[in-house]
Amino acid sequence: MTPHLRASAQFSASLPKAFAVSSPQQLRGRLEAVEPRAPIGYGLRQALATAVLLSLLIAPVAIVELTNGWPLDTTLRHFAAAAGCTAARAVKLAPARAGEPGYWPWLDRNGSGISCLPS
Repeated sequence: MTPHLRASAQFSASLPKAFAVSSPQQLRGRLEAVEPRAPIGYGLRQALATAVLLSLLIAPVAIVELTNGWPLDTTLRHFAAAAGCTAARAVKLAPARAGEPGYWPWLDRNGSGISCLPS
């Protein structure tokens, strides 16, 4: 047993039974039992995940908005149309020619420059 663990064990032994812990995992378990929804480091991880998600969602909209001059609602409908022709028709952007809102190369099945042609 290392001196650090020995000192920790001696300290734990001197505590009343209700406070004694035998391992870091047991201590973590007790802390999480007090606040199960917020384990150690949760706030930082949650904030980082939220920031990454927001940047991934906002960046493409901002780039398209700044580069193509479409209004914001048209830009959002353009991104919604990327899901497929059914979605493009639902947001009233199909069929679409190359360069127009609603055109995505993977929706242009025959390579004609027009996506989501009616069958």
